[in-house]
Amino acid sequence: MIVEKDKEIENIREIKSTVRHYGYIRVSSDTQSIDRQEELLKTKYGDILHQIYIDVCSGKSLERPQFNLLLNTLRPGDFVYVESFNRVSRSLIDLHKLIDFFKENKITLVSIKENFDYTTQAGKLLVGFIALLAQNERDLILERQKEGIALAKLKGKYKGRKPLKLPPNFNELMEKHLKATLLNPYRQKIVEKNWD
Repeated sequence: MIVEKDKEIENIREIKSTVRHYGYIRVSSDTQSIDRQEELLKTKYGDILHQIYIDVCSGKSLERPQFNLLLNTLRPGDFVYVESFNRVSRSLIDLHKLIDFFKENKITLVSIKENFDYTTQAGKLLVGFIALLAQNERDLILERQKEGIALAKLKGKYKGRKPLKLPPNFNELMEKHLKATLLNPYRQKIVEKNWD
C-alpha cells in the first residue's frame, strides 16, 4: 500500500515538473504598445512563465503566427495566461472553439482581467458574454470603417486598395501554406468539428 502511494506521489511530482506556463500578448497594430500587457503578465506570473508569445495583428482570425506556435507548443497540464479573453479572440465562435480545445487537451486558459473559472456554468456564461462584447466591438469597427469609405467615395477621395503584385511562384507558396495549415493539430480539430 505504501509503495503504491509513493508511486502516486512520484507521478504527481513528475506531472507538475512537466507543466509549462506561457503568456500570450496581442495588439492589433504596430502603433499599439505591448508594454501594459507584458507588465501585467510579468508582475502577476513572471516567476513561473516559461515564455511569452506576442502577435501584432487583428484578433478577428485565429491565423496568427505566434498564437499558432503557442498552440503547437502546448501539452496537457499547461497554462496560458492572457490579459483578457479579447486578446485571444474577438469572435464568439472562435473563443468557444478554443476553450473547448483547451478543455479537451487539459490546458488551462487564465484571463487576468476577467479572473474566473471558465469550466463552471457561470464561467461559460461570462465567457460567452465577454466574447459577445468583443465581437460587437469588432462589428462596430467594421461598420464605422464602411461608413468612412462610403463618405470618402462620395467625396471622390477613395480610390480603393492598390492591386497586389504577386510573386511568380504565388501558387506554389499558397499550396505550401495550405498544407502547413491543414497539418496544424489545432486546425485539424477545428476542421473535424466543423464536419461533424
